[in-house]
Amino acid sequence: MMLRGNERFVEVEGTLEKRTSRGILLETELGRGWIGRSCLGYATDVAVDTMRIGEKGRFRVMKWVAEKNGLI
Repeated sequence: MMLRGNERFVEVEGTLEKRTSRGILLETELGRGWIGRSCLGYATDVAVDTMRIGEKGRFRVMKWVAEKNGLI
């Protein structure tokens, strides 16, 4: 896990299903869920703008959001 201030991040492997200016829809082996861009690590937020829909990757996500969406 990575720390940014008091926030803990986890790395989630999944597929980018959709992307908007406010968030991404991520599909993993465990589930599918929307993640707000403010809940992504900075490098991940920048990277999703160049990813193709349907592309697999590793996403740094706030732990509580990943847990809430059943992604971990």
